[in-house]
Amino acid sequence: MQKNGSDSKMNRKQERKEALYLIFELNFHKDETANDLFENAAELRDLVITDYIRKTVTGVEENIAKIDILIEKYLKNWKLTRLSAITLSILRLAVFEMLYNEDIPENIAINEAIELAKEFDADDMPAFINGVLGNISRNKE
Repeated sequence: MQKNGSDSKMNRKQERKEALYLIFELNFHKDETANDLFENAAELRDLVITDYIRKTVTGVEENIAKIDILIEKYLKNWKLTRLSAITLSILRLAVFEMLYNEDIPENIAINEAIELAKEFDADDMPAFINGVLGNISRNKE
């Protein structure tokens, strides 16, 4: 049974980290939907799927083509396919928050992406992610 919720004791930072894990998993489970991943995470990890997690992961899944096109547009001398799965997942999460989640100020989305990169990515990736997201922020239509 899937756990839902607004009764979660998770703070936004924890929710964002759980959303990142699920977005990362989408890279490797192309035959599964976000809902499948929610059910697995609830069952295997006792993850409470909060409204933020559901909205973010489902939103990334539904808008992944648009998000990826935008990310690739602002990669300087890089291709999307050269990015590690974790770098791409962090960028997808941040771009989704910047474009589709009015509850999260853009600067917070960018700062949180940099913090996730410091925790989970290579040493040079926080600056790289900051550059890409900064360019997207400055040039949004």
